[in-house]
Amino acid sequence: MARLLAAADSAILVELDEPAGSASVLALEAALRSAAVPGLTETVPGLASLLVEYDCLQTSHAGVALAIEVALGALPATRGGVWGGPAGRAVVLPLCVDADLAPDLAEVAQRCGVGSAVAVELICSVEHRVAMLGNLPGLPYLTGLPEVLSMPRRDEPRESVAAGSVAIAAGLTCIYPVRAPGGWHVVGRTVDDLFDAQRDPPCLLTPGDRVRFEPVGRGRLGL
Repeated sequence: MARLLAAADSAILVELDEPAGSASVLALEAALRSAAVPGLTETVPGLASLLVEYDCLQTSHAGVALAIEVALGALPATRGGVWGGPAGRAVVLPLCVDADLAPDLAEVAQRCGVGSAVAVELICSVEHRVAMLGNLPGLPYLTGLPEVLSMPRRDEPRESVAAGSVAIAAGLTCIYPVRAPGGWHVVGRTVDDLFDAQRDPPCLLTPGDRVRFEPVGRGRLGL
C-alpha cells in the first residue's frame, strides 16, 4: 500500500506501508530515475517514504503522480523481508569494540541476554543495508540488525559522541560522521570519514549499499 501526499507546490511524498519499506523506497527511486520522468529534479529516500521533487514549470502534480503510480505497479515483491531495492555496493567497514570505544556494548549485551562477544558476532555476521542518510551529513541509517539486539534509545542522551561511533537503537544501526550529541547505544568505532565536502561524492555510503562490519584492533583505525 502507498499514499501519495502533496508536499508544498512542487513535491510529492510517497509513504509506503510494508515491512520491507526501505527496500521498496529505493526500488521506487531507481525506477523513477530509469524512467527519466520529465521535470523530476530530486528524490530523497526515507525509511518508509520517498520525497519526489519536480519543476512545476516543466510538469504537474498529476503528471508526476501518474509516473509514480506506474513505477509502484512495477516494483518487485518485498514480502518476507526479501530485499527488493537496488543491489548497491558491497562495503566492509572495520569495527573496534575496545571498552572505551564501545561504552554501551556490555549493557546492550546484558539487557539482550547475550554475552558481549556474542553481540559483536551478531553485528558482524549480518549484511546491513543503508536505508537512508539523514540527521547529519553522511550519517547512514542501516537496517538488518539482528532482532535480539533491538532496544530503545538511551534514557539519557550523551552530549558528545565521537565521529565514527557505531550505535544501535530501535532495530537500526547508525554511524556518527562527526562528533555530535546522540541518544543511541554506542557499541564500537569504525572509520570517521563518512562525509567530506571536498570529495566526489561527499558521502562514503549511499542508500542501497550493503555493509558488513569486520572486527579489528584499534591500531587499524589509527587510535
